[in-house]
Amino acid sequence: MEFYSTDKIRNIVLLGHGGSGKTSLTEALLYLTKGTDRLGSVPAGNTCSDYDPEEIKRGFSISASVAPVIWKGVKINILDTPGYFDFDGEVCQAVRVGGAAVIVVDGKAGLEVGTELAWDYVSRTKIPKAFFINRFDDPEARFGKVYNQLHDKYGVSVCPVQIPLGEPGDIKGFANLIEELMYTYDKLFSEYNCSMAQILLTGDDVEDPDRAEHLRSTFSALLEMGVIPVVNENDSVSSAEIETGHHKVLGDNDTLSAIVAELCRADLLVLLSDIDGLYNADPKRYPGARLLHRVTELTPEILEMAGGAGSWRGTGGMATKLSAARIAMNAGCDMVITNGERTEDLYGIVEGQDIGTRFVAHGKEERL
Repeated sequence: MEFYSTDKIRNIVLLGHGGSGKTSLTEALLYLTKGTDRLGSVPAGNTCSDYDPEEIKRGFSISASVAPVIWKGVKINILDTPGYFDFDGEVCQAVRVGGAAVIVVDGKAGLEVGTELAWDYVSRTKIPKAFFINRFDDPEARFGKVYNQLHDKYGVSVCPVQIPLGEPGDIKGFANLIEELMYTYDKLFSEYNCSMAQILLTGDDVEDPDRAEHLRSTFSALLEMGVIPVVNENDSVSSAEIETGHHKVLGDNDTLSAIVAELCRADLLVLLSDIDGLYNADPKRYPGARLLHRVTELTPEILEMAGGAGSWRGTGGMATKLSAARIAMNAGCDMVITNGERTEDLYGIVEGQDIGTRFVAHGKEERL
């Protein structure tokens, strides 16, 4: 038996409403990675994870099971959990040891009670999570409809990574938006005679003084060469590494962008949101709510205006944006929160116009 060190082991838990296809997905993963030489099915009673006689008889999972999948030298333990509420103890114990979660959603039924419960389970443990919209062999499955339901429920934290190609009932394949996005970046930047480079960061990279200084030098060199850095958090580390402190995570894109602005010694950071900026009240409930165009200090009153995901203060959470503002302001960098639907406003923002909410860097407010 091959030995795998902890950095080559992942535990991924599958959750979702009963009948959403978790066991079938597990079976497909095993088959495609050569973990088994046949593709079992729940109706036939020959799946690897539902092996108990009672599960075969009833046609659904009643206990959590482990299916080891080997992919590119990494052992991925797939934890297949029951979807029926009578067995939520099995779900909780699987989530407890999971390093990440995949919430399986029926492409026909869409958002169900079990989907919401799965989200709640995972959110309490604060492990990374993703949705997998299943059952595209059903002609009534609708990716767009289900995706919109998830996006409306959970906000901009839900974004597509892969999308199906073809018509319902006749799916030809899938498009990887991450790969396509990087290709699109490269293509668009090349039209302006610019190149791009992807940089992946962890919390350790910015907390260690030596590594942070190397990053500053890297950003400076890239920009001098006309190369545009596209920065993401490198979250491809095991939960064990995070729990033991071997790796620290940055947590959200607002914080990441403020840290990058500090590393680049930027003059201005712009956060694009789905709201015009920071208001002193809910503009939907109070027509007279005032948009704050300039903030020179993060007072308790300003911080009190921060809200959670899906609130009037901005989907994704104003709290993380104010946290990012604190980082930027302390670094001598102005930060603006504005509506991302009006990209033409960027010209006015650069010129210093009152667009969105500008958080003025410390030391600059005296010169206004």
